[in-house]
Amino acid sequence: MVVSIALGTVLGLIGSFIGLLRLLAYGLEIPLLKIYFTHPELQLYGFVTIFIMGVSLGLLPRFRNKPSPPPALSLATVSLVFVAGILKFIDYSSPASDAILLTCSIVYAAIIASILGRPRGFFWAADSFIILSPILLSASLVAKLFLNDPWRDARFVELALLGFPTAIIIGVSMRTIRFRVGAEYYGGPAKACLATYLAALAFLPFQEHLLSLVRRVFFLVTGGLFMATIDMAKSLKTHAREATLSPRDRARHRYFRLYFTTALLWLAAALIFNMLQSGSPGFRFRDSFIHSIAVGFIANMIMAYSPILLPTLMSGRVVTTGLSTAPWLLVNAGNLWRVMASSLSSLTAAYPSGLLVLAGLLYFLVMIHRLR
Repeated sequence: MVVSIALGTVLGLIGSFIGLLRLLAYGLEIPLLKIYFTHPELQLYGFVTIFIMGVSLGLLPRFRNKPSPPPALSLATVSLVFVAGILKFIDYSSPASDAILLTCSIVYAAIIASILGRPRGFFWAADSFIILSPILLSASLVAKLFLNDPWRDARFVELALLGFPTAIIIGVSMRTIRFRVGAEYYGGPAKACLATYLAALAFLPFQEHLLSLVRRVFFLVTGGLFMATIDMAKSLKTHAREATLSPRDRARHRYFRLYFTTALLWLAAALIFNMLQSGSPGFRFRDSFIHSIAVGFIANMIMAYSPILLPTLMSGRVVTTGLSTAPWLLVNAGNLWRVMASSLSSLTAAYPSGLLVLAGLLYFLVMIHRLR
């Protein structure tokens, strides 16, 4: 897992730096270079994919009390994804990169299916989301092969961002409901959440305006049901039981609740921006949707879970000091600036916002390595 986190971080930093340069190019009216278009590929199919693969292959076996998959297989899979990312960085149109990624995603899907088996028990809806995740990763990679400019196709963007990463985050959030004091898991909304999510996915192939609107409504309802399932109301206020925690556990709980709740708020914003795309197609709300999901939702979820899960999975230790809200402040301030600017069709005014986001991510990496 250490290797996978390190490899993913390398691609994440490269992708973030390229994204910053791309945003600066907009603001300073510099002609866009071809390398800028590797930004979403390196972030989603590089960093996010490697991070999720590495963590899930260590975490999911614990849900079923099963041994972890062979370390050699896990290492080979994430290493090949890293190689694919480097190839994409060198040559944006590299067919070898896409072929390697697709192969790894299929292997990963098979591993996850073998670990979880048939969804069953109290958390069967959560397990269904987790099993769907690598399947949707493979589906997005296949779809990308048949599209000339996939990141300008709203259906692909929704599949890529609301598919693989969102599905596993939903599933793991349901499974780890006890991370938040007083929160409860509600099975009824969980089943409805899965049903509306599958309905939304079923409408992805269609491009007609009305059907696109229906799909986005289903995604919006899915988000609301997800928040109901995991008892989001408990995240919005301090629970009385928090006072009974030890100072160490109280600090960890407050840290997690802050980042987790922020991620949920960004998810709600992203799904609303996705709806607004139906009435105002084009760059304006598409950029707001993409960064609300990618930076707002996914990045905050990674920052929420990493200090809590990674030390335990890698060494069995529980961190007690070093947690900071500074990354939260920097990343979310920068992303809010970016999203507001793009929503108002003035993205050029937000080009310095990338500096805040990158500074926040770098601060987070330093924080992770200093936790004790």
